[in-house]
Amino acid sequence: MARAQPTAQDRMSTETIYLAEQVAAIDAAGATVTLRSTDGRGFNTRPADAPANAHFVPRIQRVGRFTRSVFGLGSSFGAGQIGFGDFALNNQGGDLDAWLDYSFDGRSFKLWRGPQDAIFPSGFTSLISGTHESAEFTTAEVRFALRDRMATIATPHCQSIYAGDNALPDGLEGVAGDLGGKRKPKLYGVAENVPPPMVNTSKLIYQLSDGAIKTVSAAYDRGSALTKGANYTDVTDMTTNAPAAGNYRELPGSGYFRLGSSPTGMLTCDATEGANAADRTLAQVFKRILLDRGVAAGDISAADLTQLDTDTGSAECGIWIYGDDTTMDALDRILPCGGAWCGQDRGYLWRVKQLKAPSASPAVWLDLPSELGLELQRTEDPAGGLPAWRITIGYERNWSPQAADLAGGVTDARRAFLKEEWRASVAADATVKNQYLSAQDLRFDTLLVSSAAAATEATRQLALRKVRRRLVERRVPMDAAGAAAIDIGAEVGVKSDRFWGAAGKVFVVLACADDYERDEIVLTLWG
Repeated sequence: MARAQPTAQDRMSTETIYLAEQVAAIDAAGATVTLRSTDGRGFNTRPADAPANAHFVPRIQRVGRFTRSVFGLGSSFGAGQIGFGDFALNNQGGDLDAWLDYSFDGRSFKLWRGPQDAIFPSGFTSLISGTHESAEFTTAEVRFALRDRMATIATPHCQSIYAGDNALPDGLEGVAGDLGGKRKPKLYGVAENVPPPMVNTSKLIYQLSDGAIKTVSAAYDRGSALTKGANYTDVTDMTTNAPAAGNYRELPGSGYFRLGSSPTGMLTCDATEGANAADRTLAQVFKRILLDRGVAAGDISAADLTQLDTDTGSAECGIWIYGDDTTMDALDRILPCGGAWCGQDRGYLWRVKQLKAPSASPAVWLDLPSELGLELQRTEDPAGGLPAWRITIGYERNWSPQAADLAGGVTDARRAFLKEEWRASVAADATVKNQYLSAQDLRFDTLLVSSAAAATEATRQLALRKVRRRLVERRVPMDAAGAAAIDIGAEVGVKSDRFWGAAGKVFVVLACADDYERDEIVLTLWG
């Protein structure tokens, strides 16, 4: 029996289309409008869809490539990266000229793909849920630079500002001539020898952190410990009653403490945030940093946090943030505590994982013809990624190194600590140099607290990096078997008719570029 030919209606119903939803501000008051477009014949949502009866105008000209990378492209460690991409709408007839004064920067951008006749949004696959960086207008098109939601944390982490309006001797906001207009600090976990700002110069009150902490466990004047007096009960108690000379008293949970006499030199302190050690792990500090920037708890992978606690042995760490450092800066400093990375997966869930050697059980095996694209790449790691024979882990950071102007009673041991910014734990295997004469001597400074945790991480990093690792670019059709399971941080097995024999080799996905024009995924693999 002859097979029936597809009708025009059949072809229309199976046609794959893109749907885009963009938000823009249209006036100085920040009023917004949602702009919808498609590359199809036009698309209308149904009355029962969400949103109902919305029209997508046929004007998408190009859906380009969207790239996400856990480190800088070609690197296996270093700073986190903001995902980026591009998108264009047709403006040949000038229909979009009215958008010229719209503000797209930082506003939402969403992209879906699915059949022309599918129910929205359940019948479509979400491809991008990010933000606009910019919009560039020409007479032919409007080009948009896109970013994932990592861009929302590339701004100063400390959002509260000192008002500078103290009416001395009262107030906790500094004055215009000292703290006015400066950012209030934040503490997460444990920090030693921190130089907190003085928020009231008349009453010698300091603020270590803008928010709840556990305790200010010690305070020092020129390196010499002050005596800790009884805790204050409330702000009134603190501002009314001065400690004895040579003493300090804290207001528990507040981040404030007060001195009983003027310091003779640099004033520093040790402090702890987090109710207990389990709250001061890399995973939990990472989570609180994001929560403080408005990221919803449900947008952070709970499974990743649990696994990271397991992988790091729940080792304690800590970071003190002051000034204009961004949230991304803070994460870049805290993640080396576990040799970890963070980013967003295709579902735009925040992921955080320790970089490990690939296992023998990848999420998917890619057994594709070589002509589809497999290239060995040069890594951007030092010396082209040659193995390391020695790893040094910096830990127990001293936030205010002091080599001079110390009080006479400071012990030699304390002087030695204050002179150095970091302690160091070293793991080495000199036999690596038998084969690799230029084997690397790598150092990773972390915010780990204990020597035991640093030694564990040094040993782990040495095992990871003393063997030769390769960087591979692999192109995969979007409709290939298993392609949907491939994302940043996933493990992928690769078989090739030229390399690694019949067994193939397993890699970790460090970067994932979804190329919608070519309907392929470009993977950067390391292993």
